[in-house]
Amino acid sequence: MTDPAAYKIEASALVSEVGEVLDAYLRIDDQLFSWKNTFGWNNVEPLKPQIPLLLERMGLLIGKVKAQQAQIAELSDDDPDKPVLAEFYKLFDNYTDTLKLAIQGMNRVLGHIETKRLKKADFKKVRYESDLMIYKTQVDKYQLYGEKLNKLIQRLQ
Repeated sequence: MTDPAAYKIEASALVSEVGEVLDAYLRIDDQLFSWKNTFGWNNVEPLKPQIPLLLERMGLLIGKVKAQQAQIAELSDDDPDKPVLAEFYKLFDNYTDTLKLAIQGMNRVLGHIETKRLKKADFKKVRYESDLMIYKTQVDKYQLYGEKLNKLIQRLQ
């Protein structure tokens, strides 16, 4: 593919795809951090099988983004669309990587909440708080990249 318009169409498709994953992730996040789960009163077991599916989708999406990045690098330096496409895919790569890390972090936090709910002796509050802080940092990062990405998408059109 050497037509910049085709790269823009692919970029739009990838944005839609990551939007679907983000929506699914946010539904899990809302359930995980509902007031019931905060106090350990709700069963988070149904959320567990959803995480690997999200991680699998993110892995495939990240692969597509990296493939597009490689193709963009092959565009002629004279192509006026190359700089914005390269910037978009670099930022999109950062966004998808940090979103995947956030999903992985959510999975660890989910495990802690489940352990606490079941009143298992191996629940470690310090470890939970540490993983929760790491998770929140990843959320902040993907949100920051998302804000930048949204601004850049305007220039891409």
